[in-house]
Amino acid sequence: MSKQLSIIIINYNTLALTKQCIASIFRHCNEELFELIVVDNASTKDDPTDLIREFPTIKLIKNNINNGFAGGNNLGIAHASTPHILLLNSDTYFKEEALVNALTILQENPTIGVVSVQLVYENGVYQNNARSFRSITKEILEINRYLLALVPYKVRSQYMLNQFFRGDYNTPCDWVSGAYFMFRKKDLLVLKDHRLDDRFFMYGEDHLWCYQFKKAGFSTYYLSAPKVVHIANASTDRSKLKQLQSTMLQHELIIFNEINRSKIKQIVFKVLFTTKVKMREFLKNFLK
Repeated sequence: MSKQLSIIIINYNTLALTKQCIASIFRHCNEELFELIVVDNASTKDDPTDLIREFPTIKLIKNNINNGFAGGNNLGIAHASTPHILLLNSDTYFKEEALVNALTILQENPTIGVVSVQLVYENGVYQNNARSFRSITKEILEINRYLLALVPYKVRSQYMLNQFFRGDYNTPCDWVSGAYFMFRKKDLLVLKDHRLDDRFFMYGEDHLWCYQFKKAGFSTYYLSAPKVVHIANASTDRSKLKQLQSTMLQHELIIFNEINRSKIKQIVFKVLFTTKVKMREFLKNFLK
């Protein structure tokens, strides 16, 4: 049986979590199906070669600089030897077999370009992983979400995946998290420079990639099972979170502008979106 999937994990000062992630993969998944590639993004803590001592079958690539999530994954992809790629965050771990369902979807549906699964926090709460592209209409409805309270769940959850979807059924969507991001390696040929867009150092890349795959004619698909635990923000210094939230806001605006070329729409969306974000931040601080 030839290996079908290259699992790529970026390690940046998360050695203990990376080990936990890798151990969970080997525990729950058939090793004949995949190769596992770890890209160390110039970690400043711990020795990444510990990974080889503990998991001798993996490939370890030591990057001499930290060139971000996209840059690190592109480096890993360059070393991948299988037809399918899974980008997997180091702060995830499997509690069940979590490769075959997604891989089967890709193999059986040539128009689907990206597949992900249900991501949950450690307490089992669903993370918003099946997402919609933002729009002015949806921003207005989010601010006034009580207007949709009487609409049947399936209808409102399909239109407002970001706000109402509970992750409880399989569905096409606009984009999914890069924490679990599976695609065919050959489909990179449809993207600029035949690689994942790496203009963002961190955050928003997954959103951008799904849009670029969609422009090329591929859809994105979410599977409600299996579930994968995603701790989230494990490699982010807490003191930098506020700065990163600002970065995420800027990336959201950049992506909206790529999808919507109308200058009027861009201005209206920026006002709506930034006002909503600032109001939430104010209320959060006020309640504290």
